[in-house]
Amino acid sequence: MSEVNANIDCINSGDLVTRVKLSLGKLSYHQLDDVSCSIERGNQVTLSGKLRSYYLKQIAQTIAQKVPGVVSVQNDILVMD
Repeated sequence: MSEVNANIDCINSGDLVTRVKLSLGKLSYHQLDDVSCSIERGNQVTLSGKLRSYYLKQIAQTIAQKVPGVVSVQNDILVMD
């Protein structure tokens, strides 16, 4: 296992949630502040909450996927009509 992978494996779930929330908060889409995230089965991030568009739902998923340590993303965000 490389040193980079070893460091990623050592990230605890609280740190990973914090990293995802900080990444979402850096965007100018304030609606993303209401997105919740949790860690399931290792480093799988589950996103939940309600947003007003599929575009914002996809933005949240894309940002979460780019956070170091995230293995996969389950996007359970509901889009309100």
